[in-house]
Amino acid sequence: MKERLMGLILTGLWPALAFGAGNNLLRLVQRFPMPGVHGKFDHLAVDLAGHRLFVAAEDQPAIEVLDLQTGNRLAEIRAVGKPHAIFFMPRRDWLFVTDGRAGECKIFDGRTYRLIKAIKLQVDSDSGYYDAASHRLFVVNGGSDAGKPYSFISIINTEASADVKNIEVPDNGPEAVRLGGSGRLYVNLNGDNQVGVLDLASGRLLAQWGLGGAKDNVPMDIDRADHRLFVVTRKPPKLLVYDTRTGKIVASLASDREADDMIYDAEDKLILVSCGQGFVYAYRQLGPNQYALAAKVPSGPAAKTSVFVPSLHRLYVAAAARGSEPARILVYRVQ
Repeated sequence: MKERLMGLILTGLWPALAFGAGNNLLRLVQRFPMPGVHGKFDHLAVDLAGHRLFVAAEDQPAIEVLDLQTGNRLAEIRAVGKPHAIFFMPRRDWLFVTDGRAGECKIFDGRTYRLIKAIKLQVDSDSGYYDAASHRLFVVNGGSDAGKPYSFISIINTEASADVKNIEVPDNGPEAVRLGGSGRLYVNLNGDNQVGVLDLASGRLLAQWGLGGAKDNVPMDIDRADHRLFVVTRKPPKLLVYDTRTGKIVASLASDREADDMIYDAEDKLILVSCGQGFVYAYRQLGPNQYALAAKVPSGPAAKTSVFVPSLHRLYVAAAARGSEPARILVYRVQ
């Protein structure tokens, strides 16, 4: 009885204890100022071997190329109308960038930054996901900005960039997409406030999961080993955890507004969420159905996009300019 009571007490105290240790878990260690860069940022990517950080400066519009360790600007790629998602392919030294204005996925040479090819998609080519095992890039495009009640997930074979397969999605505003096991593809059906489950082979919509009364689901990530899907909503701000075998929500935790990127770190069992209202949240995965807020640290205005580099234990967050303070990349040590 004493052991059971002590276990309950420790379980109840865990969130407070974990949050109190947040400064050690997530510590700001560097700032990379980006003078002259104004407006919103979108997603980021990393070339680890080349020590480069790629940042989508959406309103410039440009891709800013920074030294990963010093933050020095190495180059600026201007041949893009509205950059959103960025994916670096180290084997070929190619950079894939979704261009929402042109409705394209553009391929740049990673050495010269010259435009190699533009793959035609739909207007509002936006978020995406790269599966390294199959060399496939999944890009969300079309929808309301293209004047259509439906959208597409375009699957690009990055080894043969002319090979593009389109899956029609019955939603006019899909957001993040992730590849699961057993040929399943998960997508945030933001227009319908649902999570869609697609069969990758046929493109058929197999199921739609509700958000437990919440709305506006944007970032997503997946824990394939434990069959868990993570989704963050904006209204209200919540982290939802789904069992992908049943579609049921097994955990729900408070988050913050305007979340746009989320990373699941399988090695350290951490979920990192960058929120546009000025905070980064870190959640600890204690078990498949048990999660706790482990850290909440300040970031900056509209600092909603980020990229995590596990081998460096670094989280890079893009923060917009504010007043006399320039735009900057905030670098957090994660341990």
